[in-house]
Amino acid sequence: MYETSTGGYILTIAASAGHVYDLTMLEDGIYGVRYNPKDKVFIPVYDSLRRCLNCGETFTSLDECPFCHKKEYFDKMEIINMLRELASEVDILLIGTDPDTEGEKIGWDIALLLSPYVNEIKRIEFHEVTKRAIMKALAN
Repeated sequence: MYETSTGGYILTIAASAGHVYDLTMLEDGIYGVRYNPKDKVFIPVYDSLRRCLNCGETFTSLDECPFCHKKEYFDKMEIINMLRELASEVDILLIGTDPDTEGEKIGWDIALLLSPYVNEIKRIEFHEVTKRAIMKALAN
C-alpha cells in the first residue's frame, strides 16, 4: 500500500495483483457451477485464487498444487482481507483498472467483494500509475 495526499484527498493506493478469485476446483457441481433443477438456474461457486510458490500455476480450493503437488502457495485471500480492512476505513473507494476486459472483470470482482465494507464505490480511469495520471482521473 502507498499513501499520499493530493491536496483534496488522502489516497491509500493498493493493488490486487490481478484476479482474486475464480470458480472452485472442488467437486461442487461441474467445474465450479451447480445446477438447481427445481428453479432451472446455474449457480457459480467461487473461491480465492492460490499461486503455487514452486511452479507458479494458479488454482483454487485445494491444499496442494494440482500440477506439482507442493503444499506451498500464496492465497489471494490475504489480499482480499487487506482490501476489506482498508475499505472499512475509507469514505470512498475508487477502483482503477487496466482499460481492457480483464481489468474490468477484476474491478467488478473487487467492487462486489468490498461493497459491504464501504458506503460509496466509484470507478476511476487512468492508464499509468503516475501522479499526473491519477490527478487527471480524479478531476474527471
